[in-house]
Amino acid sequence: MDESTEKVIQAIEGSDYQWRTLPGLVQDSGLTRQEVEEVLARRDDLIMKSTTSDGSPIFTTPEHYRSKGTAWNKFVSGVAGRAR
Repeated sequence: MDESTEKVIQAIEGSDYQWRTLPGLVQDSGLTRQEVEEVLARRDDLIMKSTTSDGSPIFTTPEHYRSKGTAWNKFVSGVAGRAR
């Protein structure tokens, strides 16, 4: 894993938030917006993307999502995983 990817992953997984915004990842990773966007675009194998109710993109890793999820989200994710 390259250094930029490591910084973005650390910014996600070192957070108390389950999902991170692009500005938050830029701030916490110390990378430029363009560098963070490049990591997010090429590492969709490591980083999940969703959107807020206003359409803003948000990001997390599967591991961080599971560790920070509510009991309800964990239950729903488990049921959805079994249904596949």
